Amino acid sequence: WEHNEVVDLLNKLISERTPGEKILVLSRYNRPLEELENEFSRAKTANLKFLNIHKAKGTEADHVLLLSCISGKYGFPSEIAKQQLLDIVEKVPIDEEVRLEEERRLFYVALTRCKKQFYMFTSKDAKSQFISEFASLPDRSTTN
Repeated sequence: WEHNEVVDLLNKLISERTPGEKILVLSRYNRPLEELENEFSRAKTANLKFLNIHKAKGTEADHVLLLSCISGKYGFPSEIAKQQLLDIVEKVPIDEEVRLEEERRLFYVALTRCKKQFYMFTSKDAKSQFISEFASLPDRSTTN
């Protein structure tokens, strides 16, 4: 369902955006991005980019779509990155809380790429724990 919803939203954003507005589609992993990029071969002329979040650091866009904000294998936090693999790469055992903080920072990078509108795709049955954490933060807005 996510792919179809994203395609519909991208078509709408492309047709309604003002000249020069950029659209950025982000995902934790490349797989869903590759399918969308193939479908939107006009990406370069439409100011449309498809990036995994690691590559999005320093990039901003008017409209940002964040895919797969779910729990599970391909979600946030990632369940693919197993402890042993990280231990080998880091040469030092990584505490589970440290790994979770790294995943949380990556999620934050995605949230902060947007200038105007942010769209997050999730599932009520498999929502990422980061969405629940984000929703439970106290409202720090003030009214003057």
